[in-house]
Amino acid sequence: MIANMRRGCRAVAAAAGTGLLVIACSPATSPGTSTSASSPASSSASSSADPRARAAEVERVRDLLVGTWRRVEAPNEVLERYLVDGRTEVVSASGAVAGAGTWEVVAMDRAGDYSPTAIQQRGDPRTRMVVAAIDWNSMVWSIPLRGTTYHYTRVGLSPLAGFYGGHWRGLTIRADGTGTGYYKVVCDSTGAQCENGVYYDFVLEDVETDSGFSNAVRRITRVRPSAAGDLLRATERVRLDANTDVIFSGGITFCGSRARVSACGA
Repeated sequence: MIANMRRGCRAVAAAAGTGLLVIACSPATSPGTSTSASSPASSSASSSADPRARAAEVERVRDLLVGTWRRVEAPNEVLERYLVDGRTEVVSASGAVAGAGTWEVVAMDRAGDYSPTAIQQRGDPRTRMVVAAIDWNSMVWSIPLRGTTYHYTRVGLSPLAGFYGGHWRGLTIRADGTGTGYYKVVCDSTGAQCENGVYYDFVLEDVETDSGFSNAVRRITRVRPSAAGDLLRATERVRLDANTDVIFSGGITFCGSRARVSACGA
């Protein structure tokens, strides 16, 4: 048995052939799960001068930005996806990744009626666009000197959205299909290599729903600590049974609020 396993907890072994032994429980909270609606990004001039208020606004915009967005202006058949790890993807209507880059939210001097925050390609202020407004459902970017404005709407609700947990493990899926997972301990198939407190960010792709089941491919975009990356499969099929409110992933179950208590025990 794993030497660093805490007293009173037991191992959860994946199904045969997965090559993975997981020991996991859901913590009280997990990072990157904010989905509440917020007021527009603009704020008072006095608050923008406060370094703490500016830092808080940058964090708020960053949290809201994560997800998949559709631009109202042409070309509106292309989606833009912002991942937790600071990468961005341009996704076609068919779901294919047509381009990739990086992004960051930065504080800036207030400009008229605009927010003191902006988005840009990482480290490149020449690409900067002011975040004129943002909430859970929509956002507006502006380049004041050019008189250019872009409007975005968030891509609709994922059928798998919600929080799912189990003994020493957790899974949070946001409305747009991005999410964060947690394992208390992850080990290789022999139990020789283990990592504690493993978080991983992911996106759900190829989502299909039929006869009470939702199926998707979970693609990991970031693992913390990074050493645990080799212990988790980069892609994995997941399946939600809407009747029992249980997600199956790699031989492991994650239970929603309506699931039987015994469905995701140790």
